[in-house]
Amino acid sequence: MAIVLRDIYDRKNNYFDDLRFILAALVVFYHSYALIKEPRHDFITMMVLGQSSLGEMAVYAFFTISGFFMIQSLENSKSVLRYFRNRLYRIIPAFWFSLIFFSLLIIPLFSKVSLYGEDGIITFILKAGSFHIFDYSWTIKGAFPDNTFVDNINGSMWTLKHELAAYIMLPIFYALSYKNRSSMLLFTIILFIFSLLSYSEIFLFNLPVGEFWVLSENEYGSFVRFLYCFMTGGCFYLYKDKILLGSSKLDLRWFLFLSLLLVLSFYGGKGKYMLFIWVPYIIILSGCIFKYKFFSKFGDYSYGIYIYSFPIQQLVLLKDSSISALGLFFTSMFFTSMFFTLLVSIISYHFLEKPILNLKR
Repeated sequence: MAIVLRDIYDRKNNYFDDLRFILAALVVFYHSYALIKEPRHDFITMMVLGQSSLGEMAVYAFFTISGFFMIQSLENSKSVLRYFRNRLYRIIPAFWFSLIFFSLLIIPLFSKVSLYGEDGIITFILKAGSFHIFDYSWTIKGAFPDNTFVDNINGSMWTLKHELAAYIMLPIFYALSYKNRSSMLLFTIILFIFSLLSYSEIFLFNLPVGEFWVLSENEYGSFVRFLYCFMTGGCFYLYKDKILLGSSKLDLRWFLFLSLLLVLSFYGGKGKYMLFIWVPYIIILSGCIFKYKFFSKFGDYSYGIYIYSFPIQQLVLLKDSSISALGLFFTSMFFTSMFFTLLVSIISYHFLEKPILNLKR
């Protein structure tokens, strides 16, 4: 009897929470290099000959997992409004808390910053808290004047607006397809083609579209790629009864073939294109195959790690200038910031995120 993805996927017993935790930790790992001026020295960037990075792969994987579960959330929601309500419960409270906690309470303790003004705290919170829909704001003047990323408050949160946009696009695609999975697959194939083209110099990705949210001229290429990964995750779920994994037992030959093709593509200078196939496949397969929890045994701390880590890393670098001045190994930055990030994430999950998520019931 043929084994398909549906046979190994258990919605209540899977590895996806642990995968999200690992991916969030990898983003912290990658930023540890970037913040000490060594963004190209992490092992993944060197392995792929500079064609991609650990951070980029992790974000692609995040969006794939998100799409895999968001299509389930949409199908199980009684209405689109409830679907959006549940999504906002998950991302808004901790995100707003992160902005207010670090910008208004913590950073002023260590830096001379202004509350008002174009580059002040209030302006940053309002623009960033609205997911940059109305205008962009990444910095608070004077927050981190001597760091590599000058005055940058949260270098991770730029992808959150893309996540929100993907949440919005999913029910639109679903409605346009009349809940037909073949049409959803067609949308995804079109996004795949545009994702490949987004790295080229064709006219479509050189249009002067201005500065409108995820469609701004310096972001809409990324949005196309993120949305493709998101929709691919959704298609994996929709076609879980058709994705063949073996004739009588799990067969990893397809995974080995894709992995070999990925390695060869990097040496051929085209690895970043192959990632669009390899990352979604390996991440969904891994999440379905493994059935145990380790990192997420006591809670889902991945979102907290993602949104709290960057400002904590900036603070660590601000207070420990020896990391930058003496060129210490990235491990000093990574383990110090990861410890404090995990501590804040645990508190955030149990006292903020989880109680609010319980409101969904």
